Amino acid sequence: MVLKKKNKPKLVLMSFEETLVDKEHNLTILPNDLVKTFKRFQKAGLILGFNSDTPLQTMLNMAETLWMNGPIVAERGALVMHGLKTQYTAPAKQLIQMTAIRHRFERALTAIFNDRVLLADSLDDPKLLTKQYEFAVITNPYRIRSLSFRVLCRQADCKLVPALKWLDETIALVKFILQNTLPTEIRFAEMEIGINIAEGSCTIHHCDTQNACGVSWLLDQYSIDQIYMIGSQPADWIDNDKRVIHYAVQNATERYKARCKLLSEKPRTQGVVDLLQKITQQ
Repeated sequence: MVLKKKNKPKLVLMSFEETLVDKEHNLTILPNDLVKTFKRFQKAGLILGFNSDTPLQTMLNMAETLWMNGPIVAERGALVMHGLKTQYTAPAKQLIQMTAIRHRFERALTAIFNDRVLLADSLDDPKLLTKQYEFAVITNPYRIRSLSFRVLCRQADCKLVPALKWLDETIALVKFILQNTLPTEIRFAEMEIGINIAEGSCTIHHCDTQNACGVSWLLDQYSIDQIYMIGSQPADWIDNDKRVIHYAVQNATERYKARCKLLSEKPRTQGVVDLLQKITQQ
């Protein structure tokens, strides 16, 4: 691979799920090979980071594995890790509100469903295999300014699968809590609630959260004119900022591709590498 070295660094932010990795967070290139490739790109002047609604710790683990040298914008712009510093781009009250929602949600689950529900914070929790329950609600402990959970049930073969009936009831409960927990100036209708039926999951982002907040902060920190964004989903798009240039991997949604400047013919990790090559040669 021949790289054209540039004097001025270029900041490239990649989305995480279904862009660099698949839904199970697997790379489609061997990690050791990808480390070598990323090192070559970084030596050629690219600053490689993340911008996603994924929790910070999940992306930080991957960034360390791949020896990435750039910042991480996490939880849809709610926080940015730049060097060893974590910058919160939304007001502190957002953290207080989301923490209150999480606590009330967990208390309400046990109060309403009693021993029919099992609460866990990991799929590795041994209680999922040993305890008796009708359904389990597994929250993501890494989220700081958002809330996500999966609702699963255990089959006879001990396999955990989405519990769609209980998912509906759990989402109805969390919506009720949102309506009765948020201050009156926060509009419930603007809270973003993402539901994935196939995974039995739900993710809730505060209405004050926007990807653009983290990106604007980074543009000031790096004193650069533009950021390259590689993504695959509409949520990866940053509106109303001409300084952000959007590229798409092959498996991106048609809606996202239609708005991008450049498309790769390769999916996920291979597509990211293909686009990084093109950015380096510009």
